[in-house]
Amino acid sequence: MRMGRRMKKKEKTVPIFFTVDNGYIPFLATTLQSLTDNSSKDYYYIIRILYSDINEKNKKLIKKYESDNEEIEF
Repeated sequence: MRMGRRMKKKEKTVPIFFTVDNGYIPFLATTLQSLTDNSSKDYYYIIRILYSDINEKNKKLIKKYESDNEEIEF
């Protein structure tokens, strides 16, 4: 029975990948806001950001889009 719960949660996980640099941060922020506004609470979104040349200020800005059902990893 326990295995069924894990499988159910795994089926509802949505991985999302982005590749960006500092110049793309405003567009990424807009995209993440749209995802937050339109995402289903029935799913858990794992957002992975592959990057080059992103400063700490911009990483903090993007991490603010995390929520109960959205996780952001750099």
